[in-house]
Amino acid sequence: MKKIKINETITPYIKKVLPFRFLSDLEVEELIEESEILHCCQDEIIITQGEIDKSLFAVLKGNVKVTVDNE
Repeated sequence: MKKIKINETITPYIKKVLPFRFLSDLEVEELIEESEILHCCQDEIIITQGEIDKSLFAVLKGNVKVTVDNE
């Protein structure tokens, strides 16, 4: 994962994420200030099943594959 420099071009992507659509511009700005935006490469594992993490993951651009181990 590579950290991305946050600037005003990220705002339209955040506004497309369903839970964030209803935020005011000021609230989006505050969200961005508290956020860390990461670029993930294809087939890169972001989080593993059973791992505990306090992060909120939102896909701003592209897609992810989710797999579940039923064992």
